[in-house]
Amino acid sequence: MIQDSERRRFLQDLLDAADLPAAWKAFLLSPLPAVIYGAGRQATVVHAFCLMFGKPVFCLMATDSRRRWGYLPFEEELPLYLAAEFPSKKDKGGFDVVIAVNPVHNAAVADTLRNQGWPRLTAVEDWETTNAVTRDAYFAAYLRTKGGRFITDADGAKYVECPFAGGAFRVYYDIDPVYKTNLLGEFGNIVLPSIFGDFSLAGVIGPYEHGDVVLRPGDVVFTLGANIGLFTCVAAAKGCRVHAFEPTPAVVENYLSRNASLYDAITVVPKAVMDRAGKIDFFINDNFAESMNITQHSIFGEIEPSYSRIEVEATTIDAYVAENNINRVDFMKVNTQHAEWQSLTGA
Repeated sequence: MIQDSERRRFLQDLLDAADLPAAWKAFLLSPLPAVIYGAGRQATVVHAFCLMFGKPVFCLMATDSRRRWGYLPFEEELPLYLAAEFPSKKDKGGFDVVIAVNPVHNAAVADTLRNQGWPRLTAVEDWETTNAVTRDAYFAAYLRTKGGRFITDADGAKYVECPFAGGAFRVYYDIDPVYKTNLLGEFGNIVLPSIFGDFSLAGVIGPYEHGDVVLRPGDVVFTLGANIGLFTCVAAAKGCRVHAFEPTPAVVENYLSRNASLYDAITVVPKAVMDRAGKIDFFINDNFAESMNITQHSIFGEIEPSYSRIEVEATTIDAYVAENNINRVDFMKVNTQHAEWQSLTGA
């Protein structure tokens, strides 16, 4: 992103401007390696922040279980120690420990770790806000270093326009807090590698381009499970003709269609892609504001029994290309929440 000689000043400046807890800022800027207490979703997010700020991570740590979940690096890349088994030859004063669990457990975890000799502990009382503000501060500053301009539309929503070697990348940046959380959560996986050639924040799932499997100008691209349209916008910015399939009505109406409006080469298809055409049962989380998650909708109700069942229209790849006289498909991005087999069987 920027030269090492400039990096620390850049990071210090962006954190100084961000409304974040002082202890969290100090943790991110400290040169000491991190020990992340926890091995779940928040630990995954903290690990990503350490990558952003160039802070080395020594290990994960837990009290009584080696269970790992979330998209964390594999054991050989990021070991998980039980606190009582941490290597005895290591000086515990040489590490910054961040407590990356539900804040209701902060006090109990801190007491346990202090009793075990850990002197440098960081705890955050509101991870949801801290996560959002940290991502926003980092990516907004990153885009500005790339010449990005933030533009407010007639409805008061904000999109970013950023030049790159292939043209101009545009995507809505701030429609509402739910949208922004989901957008910035995937920015390092999808946008940075494909638009800027920056793989420093690409996690286990991303990026969608890899090796010789890349987007080329003029490609006909199908995005199955387009969601808010982040990869759809990447493909359109790189000169592709994109057909974006997404069956979740609220996601299409509030987010995907708005992103598609920033380009001339995106067709939004408000349908599921399956092994048969017609009406199908579909299970959605219809309370985005509570979960802050708009990516897990599926044809499988047992994945999230609390989700609501609706009926949506489905098509097949073969039916769609025949109906629209499409004579080739060059690139397909498929992320249909455990229905990938059904999606591809219709081709």
